[in-house]
Amino acid sequence: MRIKDVLNSIETTACYFIAEIGINHDGDISIAKQMIDQAVISGANAVKFQKRDINVVYSQEYLNEPRQSVYGNTQRALKEGLEFDLEQYRCLMDYAHARNIDFIASAWDEVSAQEMADINIDCIKIAAPCLTDIKLLHKINSFGIPCIVSFGMCDIDQALAAYARLDRIKKIVLHCVSSYPAGDNDESVTKRVTKRLSICTFAKF
Repeated sequence: MRIKDVLNSIETTACYFIAEIGINHDGDISIAKQMIDQAVISGANAVKFQKRDINVVYSQEYLNEPRQSVYGNTQRALKEGLEFDLEQYRCLMDYAHARNIDFIASAWDEVSAQEMADINIDCIKIAAPCLTDIKLLHKINSFGIPCIVSFGMCDIDQALAAYARLDRIKKIVLHCVSSYPAGDNDESVTKRVTKRLSICTFAKF
């Protein structure tokens, strides 16, 4: 099952599994490909990466802080070491598609979102901390590319406002709580949003 099948189904009982790769590839494209292979073997429907423009997401003061890693002696060296460029992302997406698996990425800023649109990614994930970034939401809304949203770090008003701003694209809403482990009494904002709007959600594990 591909993401387009999920989006075109009014109701489905099938599970759509996303293998979260994130930045666990350590900036090594060969490791990233191996992780895609393992996702395919495991039966996942998609792999998901994370894309950031570090000069937008982080302050210069933070990037200049000392941090020892295999990439260098600063936070900047570490963050740069974990990022792929656009052509590497295009290569990884082609690699995933050749194995009949969807390619998704969380875009944490407008520059990254544009780059993911430029490669015509299957779906953009909007991370919960970014749902109050109005410019980012408008940017993603202009692409016509499906998106996944999760409201785990929003209150009800923020979640409803974000949903309303994504009015030109197909959306998948994740039912989630950003507390780990979630308590029995924790209520997802997503649950309240979906009740208010009468929409379906998918569970996030």
